[in-house]
Amino acid sequence: MFVGVPISREEFESWGVPKHWLQKHPAKNSLSTTPLYLKLAGEEPKKGKRKSGSVPGALEKAKPIFERLNKDYISGAKGSDRPFNKALCLALSDLFSEEKPDLTFHVEQTHPWLQYIRPDILIDVPNQKCICIEMHYTVRTAPNVLAKYILGKLDNYMRQVEKLYDSGQIPILEITRSL
Repeated sequence: MFVGVPISREEFESWGVPKHWLQKHPAKNSLSTTPLYLKLAGEEPKKGKRKSGSVPGALEKAKPIFERLNKDYISGAKGSDRPFNKALCLALSDLFSEEKPDLTFHVEQTHPWLQYIRPDILIDVPNQKCICIEMHYTVRTAPNVLAKYILGKLDNYMRQVEKLYDSGQIPILEITRSL
């Protein structure tokens, strides 16, 4: 079992997961090329879909494994995304521990000033801001599925910010100047 993920290494391997996917160094290398990592590192991620190179093949190889994880361990009646969020949070924390040690990563912790918001991953950037990462694990491919999820999350965040602003607890102008 990895960081609470209820699947053994042997079970992963029985699904046909390549052994190098379960090794720390290759996983860190893969994560360090993602748009998420690049944005957190202060670099601009590449725009657009990858139609060539190794990405399409890797996505095709990962698809049945992700579908099984999603069905059996994330979206099912007994499923939970928390262990997977924790695994991603720990991987990001480990990846940034040397180059940006001032970043602090938390999994599913209440936002410091939005009391009803618990992002999947909360990143503290000292004396600047908090970065909230919300993960959406789905095998549904219709574009509206992701859009509905994102807009729902943005609406929840905005309602919390509006409540703080209406109560005078948060001066919006001061916060937006630092962004």
